Amino acid sequence: MWDCWSSCGEEAGGGSRSFTEALREKYSSDNYPYCCPAVSAPWPVPDSPHRGISKSYGRFWMQLGGPVWCVTRPNRLDFEWLIVPPILGLSGCGVAWAGQQVGIKEFCNHVTELDISHNILNDWHEVSSIVRHIPQLDFLNLSGNPFGQSPITSVNFPQMLRRLVLNNTDADWTTVRTLLHSLPRLEELFLCFNNYKEVPLHPTLAYSSSSASSSSTSSSSSSSNPTHSQSTLDSFHSWQSSVPSGSQSGGTQSLDTKHSKHTDGAGLEFQCTAALEHAGAQSVNISDPNTSSPVHSDLLQNEHLVSDVSVQDPNTAICSFVNIKLLHITYNHLAAWDEICHLGLLFPCLERLVLANNPLQGISGYKEKLAKTFPRLQYLNLQNTAAWDEICHLGLLFPCLERLVLANNPLQGISGYKEKLAKTFPRLQYLNLQNTALGEWSDIERLTALPALTDLRLLGIPLLKAHSATERRKLSIARLPCVRSLNGSWIFPEEREDAERFFLRHYMDTDPALLPPRYFELLAHYGQLQQLADIDLRPQEHAEVSVRCDDKVSSCFVRLNQTVTELRRELRTVCTLPSGALRLFHVVREDNMIWHPEEMRVGTRQLHSFGIRDGDEILVQRKGK
Repeated sequence: MWDCWSSCGEEAGGGSRSFTEALREKYSSDNYPYCCPAVSAPWPVPDSPHRGISKSYGRFWMQLGGPVWCVTRPNRLDFEWLIVPPILGLSGCGVAWAGQQVGIKEFCNHVTELDISHNILNDWHEVSSIVRHIPQLDFLNLSGNPFGQSPITSVNFPQMLRRLVLNNTDADWTTVRTLLHSLPRLEELFLCFNNYKEVPLHPTLAYSSSSASSSSTSSSSSSSNPTHSQSTLDSFHSWQSSVPSGSQSGGTQSLDTKHSKHTDGAGLEFQCTAALEHAGAQSVNISDPNTSSPVHSDLLQNEHLVSDVSVQDPNTAICSFVNIKLLHITYNHLAAWDEICHLGLLFPCLERLVLANNPLQGISGYKEKLAKTFPRLQYLNLQNTAAWDEICHLGLLFPCLERLVLANNPLQGISGYKEKLAKTFPRLQYLNLQNTALGEWSDIERLTALPALTDLRLLGIPLLKAHSATERRKLSIARLPCVRSLNGSWIFPEEREDAERFFLRHYMDTDPALLPPRYFELLAHYGQLQQLADIDLRPQEHAEVSVRCDDKVSSCFVRLNQTVTELRRELRTVCTLPSGALRLFHVVREDNMIWHPEEMRVGTRQLHSFGIRDGDEILVQRKGK
């Protein structure tokens, strides 16, 4: 039925298949029997020049509770309908190549999100053949595909793509740079599980000890001046802070040092030239003063360090990708903060950075570099940090930081850092300390020094394990007056008042010398409270009753959740009569008064329904009396 979609190679490869074949198998009308029109009546496209049958494909749109789905089928009546959602998922379907291009174009041109992760794609040309026919694509997930060192020269990706996931693909940095050059609007990039040990810059763009550069008009080299090289580095960072945060420009900043060479010597120098594609403009050769931009005018003062600028070949020119706002690079092998500084050079406008599960060492030796390479960072996820001193350094390095994730770090007491936290994190609103080693309530109270903190995560810390779930939340809320969300749950005013009252009663009988400072603050607000009465509203499970059989009276405990039949069996030993020969009566005794006995006739009725209480009487009579 779908033979015209298949290419010649689809028969080979065992479990592998084309993208179009996987699409047909998953989104065939057979999977949606109640949502498809009859296949015998082709549905014309509205703008079709033909009245009965569309020019190539029949198509209509329907809404299934959420987004609009496209229902499409080829013109031939022996083809079945496809129901293709705008969020298309073909993960783990054995996709190895694109297949027939016309099918992708007609069936997927409305798709906005595509997940083709965990397939067997290993050729970037095949990926390009798939996505270039999806013009509205906003999200692409390629995780788990074995690209490895697959060569990539050029790709034709849709220009609307904003989010790209390359987790566990082993894509090297040359491949990543080539992809970024073809995606000017990309904002979110995911590079987890790729075994990165370094973030290499181009060999001619690096921190080096000395340099020699050619002039803009001559290819001959002359020795460079360290003072001028350092001023170029400062110029680059000053440009970095001047780029608008909402810029929608071409997205690449070319940094080329084609004619520079590295030699040994003293001093740390940064050799680069910079050109920014502003508002869709073409590449600017900043060695020409006539085309200089005011943003880079300071760089032109060092013309002896500036060489020809080229963005045509991404493998020979380092580019700064100014549109990238979010970078996930977790579960790699980055151990040196130098590599993180390189990330700041590649992505100078980065706002959110996730570095969890990288074996990063101490940060103290990289303060100056990090402060200049991440001027706009607002979100940071970091692990393998055990010292609060290094955490305070993060606040100094990233003054715009608003969200900080320190989960699964062996962080212990915060004593001695309360004032530092207040000074170094003036804008921090969200803090995640889940599964850390905090063991004292005083550590939690010191977090109140953060002036802007409103959202806190504290699950899994040793301090809370000794308390019940209710006590954990109430005792935490009472100690954090400015926090509005705890462990992901909003704190309403009624809950806060209940927690603070519970806190006062919890410490009411504690030695005054051991009371936390927060206790006296709440005591001044609510005054002296009384302990709540201990009221147990659970139903009574046992009752002590008197059993009277003829002239014999004995006391015994009976279970109130048993039935009348079960009680008869228990009383056989007391009355020495068979259970079938017994009649039972419930007699209520209250204030030396005996109420009218109630016969317990129904054998399946439970005793608690009679209202039996301690001191009542069970009267046993022989049947026939």
